[in-house]
Amino acid sequence: MLVVLKHPNADKSLVHFPKKARLAIERELAVLSQCFHPLQHRHIIKLGGAEDRYRMRVGDYRIKMRLRDENVVIIVEIEHRQAGY
Repeated sequence: MLVVLKHPNADKSLVHFPKKARLAIERELAVLSQCFHPLQHRHIIKLGGAEDRYRMRVGDYRIKMRLRDENVVIIVEIEHRQAGY
């Protein structure tokens, strides 16, 4: 099982999103915490260049994360899809 931690900046940006989007993001992070590796989640892709960086798609929002240890994921930033690429 993965431990999902949020960087303080990601937590701050989450507050500014609409309530429906916040709930969807929190729900997907809860599903992610039940996985054994980030790529087991259906909306996560690996970012090129570094082997420990991933991105999750949740509606119009993108969650960028890093795999710190075997079972610790750190949410680095959460952005709207127009700014998230």
